[in-house]
Amino acid sequence: MIHARQLRLVGEKQLRLVSVSELPPLPAGFRRLEVLYCAICRTDGKMWKSGHRDLILPRVPGHEIAAQDPVTGHLFTIWPGHNCGLCQACLSGRDNLCDSMKITGFHTDGGFSTYIDAADSSLIPAGHMEDARLLCFAEPVACVLNCLNRIDLQKGERVVIHGGGVVGLITALACSTREVKVTVVEKNELKRKQTTPFCMVNGIDTVKNVTDNGFDIAINCCDAIQAFRNCIQQLRKGGRLGFFSGLQKTHTLDTDTLNLLHYHEIALFGTYGPRRTHMVEAVDFCRSHGKKLELLLEKTLKPEEVPAVMEKVADGMALKYLIDFSRLRKEEEQSQEEFKL
Repeated sequence: MIHARQLRLVGEKQLRLVSVSELPPLPAGFRRLEVLYCAICRTDGKMWKSGHRDLILPRVPGHEIAAQDPVTGHLFTIWPGHNCGLCQACLSGRDNLCDSMKITGFHTDGGFSTYIDAADSSLIPAGHMEDARLLCFAEPVACVLNCLNRIDLQKGERVVIHGGGVVGLITALACSTREVKVTVVEKNELKRKQTTPFCMVNGIDTVKNVTDNGFDIAINCCDAIQAFRNCIQQLRKGGRLGFFSGLQKTHTLDTDTLNLLHYHEIALFGTYGPRRTHMVEAVDFCRSHGKKLELLLEKTLKPEEVPAVMEKVADGMALKYLIDFSRLRKEEEQSQEEFKL
């Protein structure tokens, strides 16, 4: 009998640590993995704070996962998508746009748990990793790789990124590895100070404002309407816009700004999530740039500490928090052994 401990979202701002006496039978085509670490994404924070029209509660969140097979000990991360493989998007290799997409931590229970049931098709082998925590960066890195591949980033180009949070800085790091000049715009002074060590190590220029309108590429890594407007206005004629982050709801964008897409022949590339192939690339990226990514880790938490940080995550004022489930499981196993004695 396998039991688990889970952080379960049961209502708005209600995340509870619960014990599950027995896990359900494993579905066909799935594998049960032990979760080592799971990162808390801002999407998790938004679900905790205000829910989502398609979210059915209770739900175990979490989609940025480092896990291992309890039998073989092999290490995995998980592509959060579970696609049909039959629709036009899937057949054309764009599985992230599947018409019947199910998402781990949203449609199915995710990684805020000591165990997770993941589809075999979603498992991404990690091989040897000196620090398994770094696998929690694979999903956001994969999202970034999808964007950069679509806009066809070229050596020597100038890139402006609006939003200096974790995803914006991962984007900047990925850009810098392709030998381009990167400027990150972040309005919040506290966030700029918080990320100074990362930016200094990686040679990333982070500023409050830019007045230049000659960038080759602009990418919005935050949901602010003004940031998206600035992205368009700061591109040179013939530039390329990576529409990376969804925008705040119920806001409008003036047509004078939108018309620049027309008059300046700006190419717009919408990107949503990662394909499975991007997750494979992302694992190698995390292995190669692990020491740099590690500077974006704010703290490793015990599961019971998680509810207290959700507001900060939801408001976009945190770097990367990781939940350590490996320690919890070891403590429980030790407790059971002592009970038997």
